[in-house]
Amino acid sequence: MSKHYVLRTLLCPSCGHAQEIKFKLSEVQVVERCEACGKVARFERVPLGADSWNVICGQ
Repeated sequence: MSKHYVLRTLLCPSCGHAQEIKFKLSEVQVVERCEACGKVARFERVPLGADSWNVICGQ
């Protein structure tokens, strides 16, 4: 994997399913579909750094 990408394990806000999400280091937000329930969630990196993500919208 390129050093410009990072994998993070994020939890679906709807069903709690954990899945690995690949995102670019330059991304502030990432939108992903849950593999288990199919719902979409948008995650935003918080000012503390790349290891901290907040769910800002569950659809």
